[in-house]
Amino acid sequence: LIYCKSHWLAIMRALQFLGVVSTNYGCRQEFVDYVNRLLCDIKPCLETKHLKNIESESPFNRPLVDWYLYIKTPRMKYYWKIAIMFLSTFYE
Repeated sequence: LIYCKSHWLAIMRALQFLGVVSTNYGCRQEFVDYVNRLLCDIKPCLETKHLKNIESESPFNRPLVDWYLYIKTPRMKYYWKIAIMFLSTFYE
């Protein structure tokens, strides 16, 4: 599902929802470090700049629980789908 580095924002919001990644200042860097550490063999080369632009847009700048209220565009639907598919792996 992730074919563009900004899609990782959906995973970041899902991990924030689960409490794995904080929502405090610097959380974007914390998430990037987390992903790069977990996927060191794949080398996603994720950087904070890949998330910064989209994270400043609404509704992407809101917590994941608020996203459902804003699913109106195909783009938003796709990010929502990524987050839900990721979360569903924890509840199977």
